[in-house]
Amino acid sequence: SKVLELLALQIDQLLDNSPRLTLSSTDMDRIYQAESILMQNMIHPPSLIELSRQVHLNDRKLKEGFRQVFGTTVFGYLHGQRMQQAQELLQEHQITVKEVAKCVGYASRSSFVAAFKKYYNTSPSCYLKDAKGH
Repeated sequence: SKVLELLALQIDQLLDNSPRLTLSSTDMDRIYQAESILMQNMIHPPSLIELSRQVHLNDRKLKEGFRQVFGTTVFGYLHGQRMQQAQELLQEHQITVKEVAKCVGYASRSSFVAAFKKYYNTSPSCYLKDAKGH
């Protein structure tokens, strides 16, 4: 019964029907501006507080609005974009995994490899081998 109770709580959280944040057109513009700032500063992104100040939104509205517009958190979005860019760089076969890691903002190769493997369920080197084989 405890498992069922925990499962019910988990489902409740997933189906959270709390009222959604209402975003004005100005707020929407600011959310897209925040996304643009993240993409321009992918290697050294601003903190959430810095980003919210740059786009003149409080951090709560930025976080909730970003989730509403992009379906993920601010830094979840950034992570996904980094992984997509890394995948594209690996497909080009012209730079090493270490160089790809640096290009997408990872200080260490091992951190990048772990993040890539978690995101794509394969290591960058295996991805490279598969890409060369096709």
